[in-house]
Amino acid sequence: FREVNKPIGGRLLQVSSRLGFVGGAAAAFYKWRCSPHYLALEGLSESLAKELDPVWDIKVTIIEPGPFHTKIFKDNLRLTTQHPAYANPSLPGSQYRQFVVLGNIDGDADKAVAAIEKLTHLNDVPMCLPLHRRVIVGAREKIKSLTEEVNKCESWSEDLYH
Repeated sequence: FREVNKPIGGRLLQVSSRLGFVGGAAAAFYKWRCSPHYLALEGLSESLAKELDPVWDIKVTIIEPGPFHTKIFKDNLRLTTQHPAYANPSLPGSQYRQFVVLGNIDGDADKAVAAIEKLTHLNDVPMCLPLHRRVIVGAREKIKSLTEEVNKCESWSEDLYH
């Protein structure tokens, strides 16, 4: 970006996942296996963005896609038998399984690609690009929850200093 591009600058697009930002029902094992990578990618990207000299004109964006109709859901997804302890239909994990089984994956991958391509032409790029209404809802819920928890626990840090 700095030494190679003329003029210098460019876009670094990091594709993460909704699950890198917000935990999801029926995804604990997936998060256990994959989230360390997503979390590391997001932490690395945020830190890198803060270290870059603005003169270099390098913009970093973490793309957090939600459920898009791709081979993951069409060809590659293999649901195992649900453990009886989690089979209660009112549990979020069971509801998500039904969401997937019923083919409710409504994200259009081609439209997501068009949105990402549009991002590459912006001068003022976001650090985080949530792509899908489920990601946006999850992000807002997490922000609200974190804000409430920080406010509730803020006093714990008041007397911890020399």
